[in-house]
Amino acid sequence: MNYPPKDFDAQYLASIKAGNGEKSIPAMSPSTDHHTLDESAGSTEHSISGYRAASEFSLNASEDQFVTARDDEEDFDDEIHENDKEIDFIEDDELEAQLALEELLRDSEEFNAPIQDTLAERLRLDPDGNFPVSAYSLYCENTWVLFKDGWGIATKILFNQPNEHRAALKKALAWHFLPENSPFHNTRSYSTSIFNIKAFSLLSRYVLEPNFLSGDPESLQIINSRMLDVSLDKLKDEGYQKFSELFRILKTWSTLSSQNLLPKNLHLGVGLECINTTERRKQVAHAFTGRLSSWIPFTESELGKLLDYACFWTEKALPCLLRANAFIIDNRLDTYRKKCVSRGKPDPLIEQELNIEIEGRTVMKTTCKDETVLRNGRPERSVSYWWAKSYADGLDHVRNAVFILIGILTGLRASEIRMIKFDDVYADRDAPKDYVLRVTRYKTAKDPNFGEVDELPLPHFLAQRILELKNLRVITISQDNPYVFRSGKSFGRSHPKQSTTTKSIGKIISQIELHTGVDRIHVHRFRKTIAEILINRNERNIDIIRLLFGHKSYTMTLKYIGRNPYLVRTVATAIEQNYAAEFADLITAIQTGTSSGPGAERLLERINANKGAFEGRHLRLTILTYVSHLLSSGQPLFIHRTAVGSFCVSTQTYSSPNLPPCLVHRKGNVQGLPPNPSSCDPSCEHAVIVQKAQRAMEDNIKFYTNILEKGGNSLSDKSRKAILEKISSNTNHLNKLSQQAELIPALEVHV
Repeated sequence: MNYPPKDFDAQYLASIKAGNGEKSIPAMSPSTDHHTLDESAGSTEHSISGYRAASEFSLNASEDQFVTARDDEEDFDDEIHENDKEIDFIEDDELEAQLALEELLRDSEEFNAPIQDTLAERLRLDPDGNFPVSAYSLYCENTWVLFKDGWGIATKILFNQPNEHRAALKKALAWHFLPENSPFHNTRSYSTSIFNIKAFSLLSRYVLEPNFLSGDPESLQIINSRMLDVSLDKLKDEGYQKFSELFRILKTWSTLSSQNLLPKNLHLGVGLECINTTERRKQVAHAFTGRLSSWIPFTESELGKLLDYACFWTEKALPCLLRANAFIIDNRLDTYRKKCVSRGKPDPLIEQELNIEIEGRTVMKTTCKDETVLRNGRPERSVSYWWAKSYADGLDHVRNAVFILIGILTGLRASEIRMIKFDDVYADRDAPKDYVLRVTRYKTAKDPNFGEVDELPLPHFLAQRILELKNLRVITISQDNPYVFRSGKSFGRSHPKQSTTTKSIGKIISQIELHTGVDRIHVHRFRKTIAEILINRNERNIDIIRLLFGHKSYTMTLKYIGRNPYLVRTVATAIEQNYAAEFADLITAIQTGTSSGPGAERLLERINANKGAFEGRHLRLTILTYVSHLLSSGQPLFIHRTAVGSFCVSTQTYSSPNLPPCLVHRKGNVQGLPPNPSSCDPSCEHAVIVQKAQRAMEDNIKFYTNILEKGGNSLSDKSRKAILEKISSNTNHLNKLSQQAELIPALEVHV
C-alpha cells in the first residue's frame, strides 16, 4: 500500500533537530479526542469565491528535500542558541501584543541597573544643557536630530511647545525614552523613542491645558490623582491607543520622579500606586481586548471584497489608466496650467480617452465646463476639461490595490511596507524571470535603527503592477520620490527624500475600508489570512492560493511561500497555536505507554533516541520547526479533528488501488485524497491509539459482537470476516493499552 516511508519519523525528528525558534503558546483544550496528522496534495476544481474556516491543514512538497538527521548526541540547547536570530524573527501577533500589555500593566517600573549618570545630575552640572543627546544635537536645542540613515534622512524630535516650561518637561521625558538613557532598558530604536514621546501631546492636551497649567514648577505641584483620573477617564472611550499612551507616559513620569531621575522642578507629585490602580489596569486590559479583535484573519466575505477591489483596479482599471497616461503625455496635457485643457469646441478625443467606465464603475472622469467667454470683446465658446483630480483618484485606487496584494502576499509589517521603494522591486539574479522585493527589517534587526536588508520572492504579476504604478506616477509626483505608497495627489511637487509616513498608511487603510466595506483592516490581518487559508485547506482555499500567487501548481505555490520567512513563520505559528495541545497529548500518551499501534511504536523509538527534543519547552519547538521545514520544502501536512480518541499519522494523499481502510469504500477511481477522519479504522497501521480511545474501543467490540451474534446466517462470509477483523483489531489495541508498556523517564510536557 502507498503509505509513508519507514524512515518518516527519522525525517520528522531530523526536521525538528535542524529547526529553530521557541515560542510560548496559549494552552488549548481539544474539543474532541481524535486528530489526524497527515499530508495532502492539491485538488482539482477551481472556485475562487472561497475562504472558509475548517479544521484541516495541508501543505505540499517533495520528501527528498528533508534535512538530514544530525547525530543523536548533539546538544539540542546548542541548536536553540545558534538560532536565536530565527527565534526573534518568529512573530505571533497576539502573544507579542499580550506581552506588551503585561509590560504596560506592570505594577512598577523596574530598573535593570543602578543609574549613575542621571539627567538631574547633568543639569545640575550644566544648567544650560550644553551636553550631547546624540552625535548631531545638544540637549539645549529645540530640535534633536537623533539619527541619520544611509540616505541622510534624519530621525528628529521637535520641542515646539507653547512655553519653555513645557519644552523642558518634554525634553526631560524624551531623554529617558532614548535607548542609551532608558532606565527601563525596553527601548531599542529611536523610532520607539519617538513613538513614546508623542504621548506628550496627550499629556498637554488632557492634563495640562484643561487645568490651565503652564508646566512651570508651581503648576506641576498642583497636579493630583483626581486630575489624572479625569484625564484618563476622558480618553477611556476614545480607543485603546490614546488611552494606553497617556497611561504609559503618566506611569513613566511618576516613576522617574519617585526615583529622582528628573530635576525636582519637573517632578510629578502623584505616586505610581495612584495611577496604576487595579481598576485602571482592568480598564486598560478591557480596551486592549477590543483592539485585539482587529487582529483576526479576514472572513471569506471580507477577503472576497478585498480581492474584488484589488483585482478590479490592477487587472481591469490599470491598463486603461496606462492608456490615459500615454494620451496625456503624448498630447502634453500635463503641461497645461492647473491641468486645465481649453478648447473652442468639445474635444471628442479627450472625452473618449479620459472618461473611463468599467462594469458600471467610474475609473476616470473629466470635469467639463462649456461656457461662452469674451475674448477681445467678442463672445466665444470655451470648453474646459479638468482631468487631474480624477486621474489622481484612480492612481490612489491602484496604489491601494497594490497595498492589499503586498500585505497578503508578503506578510510584511506596516513599518516595512511604507518604506518600500520602486527600486526595491527587481529581477531575481538567480532566476531572471522571477522577481524579488528588497525589504529592510527593523523590528528583528540587531540594530533596529539601521535595520537588516532581506530579499523576499514577489509574484511576477505583482512586480509588474508595481512597475506600472511607477509609470502612472510620472505625471503626478516626480519620479525623484522613490516611495511606492505616496499619494498621487501632489502634481508637480517633488519630495525626493520624503518617505511614506505612518499617517499615510492609515489613510490608505481608511480608503480601503471605505471602498470595500471591510471594517478594522490591519496589516497583521493580511499575514494571518494567508496562514489561515493554508492551515484550513479545502478546494476553494487551494484555488485562492493559486490565484493569488499566479501558479498553476499548488505544490509550486507552497515551495514559493516557503522562500518567504514571514509567511513560513506565520503559518507555523498558526499550526502551533491550533494543534500544540493535541500534539502534546499524543507525545504524552506515547511517553507514558498509554498508546498502541505501529505508528506509536515508531514514534516511541524516536522519542527514546532523542528525549531532549520532546521535553517541556523543547516540545513547543517541534510543531513550529516541523511545519517550517515542511512548508519551506513543500512537504504536505494535514490535520483534522474526528470523533474517535486516536491519532492518524500519515504523510501523503492516496489514490486507487492503494487506499487506507478509511477510503476503501469510496466508489469510483480515487485520486489524491487525504484520509477520511470520520471513517477512521483502528486496524490501519497508521492509527496511534491513545488511552482516551479505550471506551470507544470497548463500545466498538460490543457493537460488532452484537451484530455478529444477531446476524447469524444472514451475514455473508465477506461481512463476517470484516466484522471479525474489526473485533480482533479493537481487542488487540485494548490489550496493549492495558498492559504495562515501556515507560520513558518522566518528561514534563507544557502547552
